[in-house]
Amino acid sequence: PAQLRALTYHAIWGGAKGVMFWWEKQANGSKIDTTDLWPVFPVLRGEIETILPVIRQGPPSFFVDAQTQEDNKRVDVLAKEYNGDPYLIVVNTEDSKVNVHLLFSPVL
Repeated sequence: PAQLRALTYHAIWGGAKGVMFWWEKQANGSKIDTTDLWPVFPVLRGEIETILPVIRQGPPSFFVDAQTQEDNKRVDVLAKEYNGDPYLIVVNTEDSKVNVHLLFSPVL
């Protein structure tokens, strides 16, 4: 479930305009509605539906630089503006905690 959530948000950060999920029947006959992924879909759909107006916006009037305290780690940041308010979606692409300092500046 955590990987499904991370990959979905990473796709959105990358500019995906939609997300589709499908399940191929496994060799053992398992079905998706019997896995631990099944309950994640409605929650994830609700989250995406809530932020959809924000992620559909064009580039914001500000720039965000994400600096990690660890040299070999990074995060992805999607910056948007909606109704005059700034929004950030920060995706940790690592498999461990990352400390991030966000620097904001206007787009010139």
